[in-house]
Formats: sequence, structure tokens, C-alpha cells
Amino acid sequence: MNSFKGRIIINPEDKNTTLSQHSFRDIFYELYPRLYSNSLKLVRDEFVAEEIVEDAMLALWERRDKIREIQDIKSYLYIVVRNGALAHLRKHRKESSQDITGIDIEDHDIYETYIIEEELHARLFGALKELPEKCREVFLLSCIYRMPYKEIGKELNISVNTVKSQRSRAIEILRGKLGNSSVILFFLNNIC
Repeated sequence: MNSFKGRIIINPEDKNTTLSQHSFRDIFYELYPRLYSNSLKLVRDEFVAEEIVEDAMLALWERRDKIREIQDIKSYLYIVVRNGALAHLRKHRKESSQDITGIDIEDHDIYETYIIEEELHARLFGALKELPEKCREVFLLSCIYRMPYKEIGKELNISVNTVKSQRSRAIEILRGKLGNSSVILFFLNNIC
């Protein structure tokens, strides 16, 4: 299995290719945030979006012995998530006033937006991996999972002031690593 700039590709000539727990974990942490973001855009429900991505990851894990049949794991997961989201919308369209007929994944403008957002997510999560462990944990819990400072402090067994300082430190480091691009700064400001 090879990884090249986020594209996880299986070598079809390797007859013994299987997905180990370690490889699966790496794929999960690399792709989950982006898959979740795409699912959430379609279903507009955090819980449902999480379930759809978790189902996609479970489907990948269940096919781990037949992994060589999947040429590009990233594309496979995006397709499974998209199909899961659209199936959910079709199933619940009568219960919801939301009209799914306007959803066209192939629409050029939407596709470009997905690509831009995916690149931003990839850069952000790549930079997150380089943060010191406490900064990364605090940033994820505060900015991504939207936990209150007090709950973060309890979970990590640190004071609220330490949570605030670690969060500020993480944002400062990320701004330095991600550069002064107005799009990235806007993105960082909106998630924190």
C-alpha cells in the first residue's frame, strides 16, 4: 500500500495486500475529518454525518482482506460516504422539507468548493500533526469538537487557564505553519 499526497493507492500486483490495524488507524485519522465535513454538508445533521462516515470506515474494515480490489481507498471512502448521505436523504425526504433534487455532486462549482475545502482541511490536519501533543488535544477538543473550556480541563486534567493558553499557543503555531494566506486565516478564525 502506498500513500502519495493524501492518495492512498493499492498496488494491484501485490497479492498479499491486507489492511492492518495500524494502516487502518492511519487512514481513519487522515480521512475522517474531511469525510465528516463532506457528509455534514449533504445531510446537515452532525449525528447522521458521523454515522455515515463511521459506516464507511466499517465497510472498509470489513473488506480489509479484499483490499486489493479497492484501487484508491480515498476515492472509495468518498463514494461510500456520498452514497450513504444521498441514501439517507432519499429515505428521509418525506419527513423533511429538504429537497435533495438540487444536490448534484458532479456540479462543477460544488466540486471546486469541495476540492478547496479538502485542501484546507488537509493542510490544517497536516499542521495539527506537528503540534505538541497537549496543544493538539486542546485545539481539537476546543475548535473541532467545540467542547467548553471547563469540560476540556476536566477531561485532560488541566486548569481552564492552561486550556486557554494551550489553545492560543496552538492557533499561533498553526498560523505560523499555514502561512498568512487570507483563506487559511479566514478558515482558522471560523473554526475557532
